[in-house]
Amino acid sequence: MGVGENRMHAQEFGHEFPKNSKIINNYLQFYGAPETLNMSEKQIPTELRVCESRSIVDWAVQKCYHTASSSKSNSIEYIQQILNTANPEEKVRLTQLAATLWYEGSLTHSLSSSSPPSKPERPKDMQVLEPRDMKLGKGGTLSSRIAILHSLANIEQWAIDLAWDMIARFGSITFGESNEKLPQDFFTDFVRVAEDESRHYASLAKRINELGSSFGDLPVHNGLWQSADETAHEIKARLAIVHMVHEARGLDVTPSTIQKFERNGDMESAALLQVIYNEEIGHVTAGMRWFKYICELENPSNDPIQIFHRLVREHFHGYLKPPFNEEARSTAGFTPDW
Repeated sequence: MGVGENRMHAQEFGHEFPKNSKIINNYLQFYGAPETLNMSEKQIPTELRVCESRSIVDWAVQKCYHTASSSKSNSIEYIQQILNTANPEEKVRLTQLAATLWYEGSLTHSLSSSSPPSKPERPKDMQVLEPRDMKLGKGGTLSSRIAILHSLANIEQWAIDLAWDMIARFGSITFGESNEKLPQDFFTDFVRVAEDESRHYASLAKRINELGSSFGDLPVHNGLWQSADETAHEIKARLAIVHMVHEARGLDVTPSTIQKFERNGDMESAALLQVIYNEEIGHVTAGMRWFKYICELENPSNDPIQIFHRLVREHFHGYLKPPFNEEARSTAGFTPDW
């Protein structure tokens, strides 16, 4: 559908078509026809369900015009749709569109409270196991390497949701007697994390396909979301467990995983994991930054390290076994004293 056709629909509303066609194209993609998005009835935007006589294109263009000319859209409606999207490829597409709109300044975050789903949607036919029951092997066979990549793709899929859930669940909270709110940089950091994780998932899923399998062919676990559920009540706990402990654990184990692929001649997968590893350092940095920021905001005399240790004792279940990647952790600010 061309811009000229969209202009015609806009003129029916008596509006001059917005000049920022990128915003319009993003909206038309985000709110594509329900059959294109494979959305359930519940996911079809309310405005469309109650306006049967108006085409989805008319509705999208009017919404675009309103956004471009009068006010910004609230990121919550995007986040809710992403979290309620079961198909991982669609989740990636919507994440990248929402990130583009955020960077353009077309999205804002409302301080009104929101209620993200208790658990993001997943395809109904996925076989879910406990983390301890996952069998990946040591990478010596093709099936083992596919299993490792599949497990990593599952983690990246959860990581997309965790970044968006951070914004939706905790973005409206305020701190101290002055009710200080989180700065814009907090939201931008986690939008960027979500965008990175979406690229990681897409790259891993593509590589799995190249090796003759598909994401969803093997069992998965939801260990990351178990930690998210455990820390859904408090932002410092969520940052400590999910965005520091779990993210840093990825830095510990990824180098040896890369070596497994290299030893078995799969240099393409190894190179892909190296790219992911380099970007995950920045995710630990973001978790560290905002954990320390919030500790100081609540009380300048707080010792963030002591608070971190207490939260890990309370909310992390399991034992972190060495080796620890002290070089990568330190690059992220997660020095040995933590």
